[in-house]
Amino acid sequence: MDGGLWERNVCSVNVNNLLVKRHNKITEIEVTLEEEKIDILLLQETKLSNEVDGNETFIEGYVEVRQVRQGRGGGGVSIYLRNGIGIVSSKGFSNGWMEILTVQTMDTMYINIYKSPGIEIEKLKEGLEFIYKEIEGKDVDLLVAGDINLPRLGRWTPIELAEARTRIVNSRGNGERDGATQQEVLFMELIESYFLDQVVNTATREDATLDLVFTNSGNIRRVEAITNGYSDHRTIIVNMVGYVKEREEIRDKGNHYLSNIKSFKCENISEEKWKDIITTFRSQDFRGFDRLEPENMEKLLRDYLCKAIGEHCEEKGAGGG
Repeated sequence: MDGGLWERNVCSVNVNNLLVKRHNKITEIEVTLEEEKIDILLLQETKLSNEVDGNETFIEGYVEVRQVRQGRGGGGVSIYLRNGIGIVSSKGFSNGWMEILTVQTMDTMYINIYKSPGIEIEKLKEGLEFIYKEIEGKDVDLLVAGDINLPRLGRWTPIELAEARTRIVNSRGNGERDGATQQEVLFMELIESYFLDQVVNTATREDATLDLVFTNSGNIRRVEAITNGYSDHRTIIVNMVGYVKEREEIRDKGNHYLSNIKSFKCENISEEKWKDIITTFRSQDFRGFDRLEPENMEKLLRDYLCKAIGEHCEEKGAGGG
């Protein structure tokens, strides 16, 4: 695109076993890549192993980066990038229940996730800690996608999220239901920390929305969930645009989407404390807010929110606890 802009089509799908006998899924995926002019392809639940050679999963015109499941079968994630999109860095994670793959280009970090339904809280925390460490200090846009197996995630409003936190405080130790809610809130804390928006607003597997895309790029032009012949999950197509970093005229040197919210023990805040946080936030000086540039609006809101939380919430220790 002209004017220092780039345009990218991103595709995400749970492929549910990439290499299946008598069913060439790669050929069908190639059709999607060609028809939709895909630049970045994120696959979940590839079910590959370390013994699978790259030639078996090769797609012409693309570079593949993969993370297989460690310790047991299933799972796994892969990212394919169209030739010419430079890779600055990549890193993978697996603990047998959750696979994560990060690939950073000059302008964006893509984070591909597959989380097994039966994962325990501690295993989930390991994966999320990996993501926090990978994002830390990176001055790029973020796109987090995958099959996270939490149907309500991404559909919550801020008020519903606050209510979910309150339920955890009031009902700790209530078994599976409490555990599922904690998983949702842990993911939402990651999302809030980097000001990510969930852009998939339709069912992706039967009537459930399991396949999600979160991003802090404000330039999403199209999101579509299409059926395919190789998975029971729909294929998610996201069209996004952005500025070439070297040609941006205005840049927030402080990493505009970063905050220190995750350094506080938000999961332990009572309902009364949340009311105090909201009161403190509303008491800040918003005079002239409507005349600010969008970047300054975002920074002011972020600073006021962090200040309000910091006044009423205990800070985590060095180990995150």
